[in-house]
Amino acid sequence: MPHYVARGEIPGKRHVQHRVGGRLTYEELVSREGFSDVASNVYHLRPPTAVRGVGAVRPLPLAAAADEPHRHRHVVTSRLPAGGCPVFGRRALAFNDDLVVSTCEPVQDQPAFYRNALADELVFVHHGAGTLESMYGDLDFGPGDYLVVPRGTTHRCAAGRAASSCSWSRRAGPSRCRATSAATTASSWSTPPTASATCGRPAGASPSTSPASSRCW
Repeated sequence: MPHYVARGEIPGKRHVQHRVGGRLTYEELVSREGFSDVASNVYHLRPPTAVRGVGAVRPLPLAAAADEPHRHRHVVTSRLPAGGCPVFGRRALAFNDDLVVSTCEPVQDQPAFYRNALADELVFVHHGAGTLESMYGDLDFGPGDYLVVPRGTTHRCAAGRAASSCSWSRRAGPSRCRATSAATTASSWSTPPTASATCGRPAGASPSTSPASSRCW
């Protein structure tokens, strides 16, 4: 049986007119595989189809290190410089076709809401605190917390500039990862890391809408 979760003011049944404070809401179905998978029915105060503008694409290339013999690695992320915001401040450490492992210690607030349309995101918070704002509500986080953000969820980390995190973006199960050049300055040859992926040795060692309520099916 599916597990139902409801938040806010919702109608008695799906796909009917629903008003909040006398205003007609706009229903959106958020799903991975259309009507054939787990989905959320979200009711917006403003049309979710509204687009304020379309900007230029900002490429985020992943450059793999040389494919040399694999060795045990201890990635000391504290050696990497802090910088950027919770999204653009991420430093990729290893990746493959399904998974990207990154670390981030932001020094700026996240300027706008963000949506990963390609992969789920799992974030572990090493230190600091903040609030994860999303179309499903606000979620406070602190040291030791895991944040799971499903693919396609519009969200923002507020007051998170003091937070340090390690994130995984994934579409399927990990297999073999290629190390990136960003891991070079964070490396020392010592105890191997505890990880489910094998990492190769590096070369040089705003959303326009605000939901009134939501229902998860």
